[in-house]
Amino acid sequence: MCHPTSSQFGVPLCYKNERNLEEESKEKTKYFILLNALAAAFCVLMAALAAGLTMGLLALDPLDLLIKIRAPQSEEEGKYAKTLLPIVRQHHRLLVTLLLINAISNEALPIFLDSLVPSYVAIIMSVTLVLFFGEIIPSAFFTGPNQMKLSSTLAPLVNLSMFLLAPVAVPIANLLDHFLGHEDMELYNRGELKAMVRILHEERKKIKQLSKKLVPYSMGKTSDVSIDLDEVTMVEGALNMKTQTVQKVYKPLSHVYSLSADCLVDENLLVEIYSTGFSRIPIRKGEGHNSFIGILNTRKLIVIDSVDKRALSSLPLLQPHCVSSSMNMMDLLNMFQEGRRGEKGGHLALVCSNPELAAKSLAAYQPTPPESGVMGIVTMEDVIEQLLQESVLDEGDRSEQKDIRISARVVGKWRSFVTRKKAQRSSKGEEEIVLQRWKTYMKEKKTERVEDESTVLLPKKREP
Repeated sequence: MCHPTSSQFGVPLCYKNERNLEEESKEKTKYFILLNALAAAFCVLMAALAAGLTMGLLALDPLDLLIKIRAPQSEEEGKYAKTLLPIVRQHHRLLVTLLLINAISNEALPIFLDSLVPSYVAIIMSVTLVLFFGEIIPSAFFTGPNQMKLSSTLAPLVNLSMFLLAPVAVPIANLLDHFLGHEDMELYNRGELKAMVRILHEERKKIKQLSKKLVPYSMGKTSDVSIDLDEVTMVEGALNMKTQTVQKVYKPLSHVYSLSADCLVDENLLVEIYSTGFSRIPIRKGEGHNSFIGILNTRKLIVIDSVDKRALSSLPLLQPHCVSSSMNMMDLLNMFQEGRRGEKGGHLALVCSNPELAAKSLAAYQPTPPESGVMGIVTMEDVIEQLLQESVLDEGDRSEQKDIRISARVVGKWRSFVTRKKAQRSSKGEEEIVLQRWKTYMKEKKTERVEDESTVLLPKKREP
């Protein structure tokens, strides 16, 4: 009941003697001011840590941390990411914990300052300390280049705070997860991934060009980590493999080089096959253009003697895969990667409107029926071109056509040379026969002439 304001309630005022007031003043000077100053400093420190960790931890993306764990630029970076990932994944609980610490510190700071200075000074000091030392400086410090290092260093303190404030933070975090949802990490779709790779390439290209202009003598000294344009197109092509279909890349039958099964393997056919430059040739049944019995691997012709004139149907043929035009490129690539299984497989597939019927006919060693609807072919080269997003110059492309024409010309000249030599050999034989006959004739003539001359020159017998 003894209080300086007791008179307001009808209670007598309580007076203290001067000695007690002096002792109380000294005690307040020694301990009270020190305790309040330390408490105020502690509030500023906790507010600074809470604000800095809020910016430093909540700005980290779990996906970025996973990337740094699997592909760290240094061992320390990988360790930092492993330490921070479990904390960052508890997004709402971490947020509530740090905001509670910040709120408690900011609310308690004016109380301790008010015990040291007048109220209006306490307000000014509180706002100043919270603004600069509790918000701006720690936020800038924790979002700087040492963001992960500082955050991982204070990770034990954060875990302790989350444990102590769990009775309050966990229910609030669960409510936030229930009503707002909880996304563990930001996932990108195919379009966003392609755009991100393209943006990285363009931005790094700009930075590289700018650095060349500003520091021309430093070229070659800094490591070039830019993404090449070919790498960008390859990544885009790989991301398109699941969405692009065979319909876009297959070759229709009108552009397919094929042979009839009744063709005989003679010298002319070998030269024709060699001139095309194809390693695999579809073999059709008769003259039909959509009925096939298999694929000829041209390297097997190396053991065939053109003198035998064997029919193509007698050669071992591969049973190609039969695919639909709606199959995506990734499934087609996986199919080609399986390789051969006995007589079936290879890197060439028939594109059909009814691939099941075509495959069933080929498995029964029957030609593909017209009902299977063979539309064309697709090869491994077509898949690789789709992956690289540019043409692969191979035997049949224009860059090789010159070599193919030269080879065909060489083969033609070789055949002409052989034919000419054979003709010369035969004509030489006839000339030798004629010359031999002429020599024999001249020898006989010479013999007759000698006999005639010897008869004339003999001396005549004298008559007695």
